[in-house]
Amino acid sequence: MITKTHYQNKISEMERILGKYNFYKENFDDLKELEAFINDYAFRVVMIGGFSSGKSALLNRLAGRELFKEDQGPETAIPAEISWAPMESAAAVFEDGSVEQFPLGGLTENPPRGAIFLSLNVNIPFLKARPELVLVDFPGFDSNIEAHNKAINNYLQRSSAFILLIPARSGGMTESDRKFVKEAAHYPQGLACFISKSDLVPLEQCDEIAVFVQKSIRAIYGTDVPVETISIKEDVESRFEDKIAVAVDRFQPQELFDVSLAAPINAGIRKGIMALTQYMEAIQLDVHDIESKIAESESRRVELGRQLENERKAMDRKYDLEIIPNIMDKLENALRNNIDTLAEATIAGQQRFSDSVQSIVRPILNTVPGQIQSNLRDVVGDMRFNFLQKDPEREQNFKIALLNIVEVVSSLPMLGGGKANPKVLGKTPVGTSTGSILSGVGPGLVVGSVVNPVLGVVVALAPALIELFFSAKGASQPTVLDQARTHVESQVIPSVIARLENQIGPAVLETRDMMFTEIKARIDESLAAETMALESAKKEKDGRIAEHEKSVAQMQRDLATLQDMLIEGSHEA
Repeated sequence: MITKTHYQNKISEMERILGKYNFYKENFDDLKELEAFINDYAFRVVMIGGFSSGKSALLNRLAGRELFKEDQGPETAIPAEISWAPMESAAAVFEDGSVEQFPLGGLTENPPRGAIFLSLNVNIPFLKARPELVLVDFPGFDSNIEAHNKAINNYLQRSSAFILLIPARSGGMTESDRKFVKEAAHYPQGLACFISKSDLVPLEQCDEIAVFVQKSIRAIYGTDVPVETISIKEDVESRFEDKIAVAVDRFQPQELFDVSLAAPINAGIRKGIMALTQYMEAIQLDVHDIESKIAESESRRVELGRQLENERKAMDRKYDLEIIPNIMDKLENALRNNIDTLAEATIAGQQRFSDSVQSIVRPILNTVPGQIQSNLRDVVGDMRFNFLQKDPEREQNFKIALLNIVEVVSSLPMLGGGKANPKVLGKTPVGTSTGSILSGVGPGLVVGSVVNPVLGVVVALAPALIELFFSAKGASQPTVLDQARTHVESQVIPSVIARLENQIGPAVLETRDMMFTEIKARIDESLAAETMALESAKKEKDGRIAEHEKSVAQMQRDLATLQDMLIEGSHEA
């Protein structure tokens, strides 16, 4: 289903070419990380919906056996990943990254305490035909709120597609269904929908439900999403599997894989091209010229570090006086504009109240990384580089390279997800010219660990949100709507804002500081790579004079090969 050979061959060829040059060997970890990502890549399709929506039954029918207990209670449900393997096995994965093997039977019914997801390897034809596919049985919407939010955050941030199951008897989308689609609209993953258990309602009515659901999803999601009816009681086995196959294959996993690989592979090739070009230029200079360039490179690094530190101090004032107060104003206005909704939610119970607050707060917090990114762009855009003032074109190219770093660092996805694999890869726009000043900036593979503390605030607050209302007012006591409105307006909202303010300020500053530190580190790393290449050339020059012309000819051939390896037409951003 997913062809990897083309990319694996490119990595091998890059290692073969660049492995000849000692000055580049420190960058081989980048290539190894990329190679590991290619080899381990899996396309995850998450089955999601409320309890009794038919997720487990659908996967059981597909597997031809009872892998999952149907209608399992929310207190034990955790995600389970199902993939193909010739030898069947099962394992539980824990929050610290440890893995424990278990017998396949019964694991999904009684998962071990502390496990965050299960991994099942099964030998069934459907998955054998799609060896890179991982199907995920996801907890129902009605699971414990904190556990559910952690799970949904995990899978929303991974390279996954989603199949939403809505039982035919529900007659349409529930509030939980709508909330999920609204949440999914903020992320780039694909979405499809099944009207499940279609055998339980008349065919004509089921088709009407499918049309109604499709229109409802479009109104929330902003684009058409395929909606198909399905039943585990399909008379023809191939018809049932065909429907699943169409839903899965429409996500075009090869295209998603290609898009995710083109940018980092091109970045790695360009990094090699720039480093090799710099090296070729350096070995043709006399020692004095090389030493002057080394001193200039170190001077640039120091000056840039000083400028960034000055900008950081100015940013502190801007965040304290403008950005964080603006975020808090938006949150408070959003909550006060939804007083009726919150009042009704308090009457409905703890779960509904916590869900309502989170649905109001989360979209605003989702915009925070973009604000930080924009602010960092402004900082770099306003910077002036004294050592390049006599060469406006090179100064502009240098600034473009720094802006590329902002784009990379502030939009980094987690490879593999979570703390178990903190390495991340950046992207560089096609056609970016950084010039020889930054041999590793624009085209470089960025390896770091930039996470977003802001988006974790809502999950962390979940238990506290429940207490805000119900610690003072028992959930079992009848509450008149007007009394609830008064209580929400005078006590609950101020308490929520106070709690959010205590956490959002530090979280926003932490996110900004992590991005800022990463940008400074990337600049320092890139200029250090330039200096290292120059120093390496200086050391080798005396011993390679006789081989100089031969070496240059070989480098030119290697450069031509690397240029030919660039992936044309890739959507790098």
